[in-house]
Amino acid sequence: KLDIISSDPDVQVGRNTLLLCKADSEGEMSWLKGDEDVDADRHVVEKIDESSSKLALNNLELDDAGIYTCVFENDHGTKKSNYQIYVYQTPDFGNTSTYHEFLVNQTATIPCVVSGKPAVEILWFRNDRHLRILPDRSLQILGIQQEDRGTYTCEGRIKGRPIMRELQISVVVNEPPTVLINQKGIKVSAGPNTTVAIACLVKGVPTPNISWILYVYQ
Repeated sequence: KLDIISSDPDVQVGRNTLLLCKADSEGEMSWLKGDEDVDADRHVVEKIDESSSKLALNNLELDDAGIYTCVFENDHGTKKSNYQIYVYQTPDFGNTSTYHEFLVNQTATIPCVVSGKPAVEILWFRNDRHLRILPDRSLQILGIQQEDRGTYTCEGRIKGRPIMRELQISVVVNEPPTVLINQKGIKVSAGPNTTVAIACLVKGVPTPNISWILYVYQ
């Protein structure tokens, strides 16, 4: 039996990781990456005892991703064990805006720009519900309404791996002020020292400021 033990196959660019190869008998061990010897100028192979060896992979680069093989040899033959290392650059949202305002009934397009390596997948969620997106990975909401306001999540994930980051994006939906009184004008007659109440009903989001203008007729 021959096993390779490691804490995590996914390693961020610039980090180190350790592979431990352990056999159930004594013999000689060596390490390969693909079909070639491991780069001894950058990485360290160390014999622990007659049945185990460790490979220290230092300051990993994207090109260090691949299959590493522990080769075990003794009088009974040769055994090999493989271990896949994935090297990634953490997803980064750069200058993606986290706040957007739209007018009700507009077509809202919300971009999310994510960089990372290898390839990055972009997903959108709201309340744990997966949303449909445009080919450029932006979120589009046709005829946006008040019920569409709130927080959306853009997720950047390294394709095929459990490496991801999330960005919370707030969406505000505004409505232009609308006066709810049907009459264009109301005539009010009152004598001196009389209190007169005139209602002006207005709706809008955010709440509109209401002002009054007094026209004095000569």
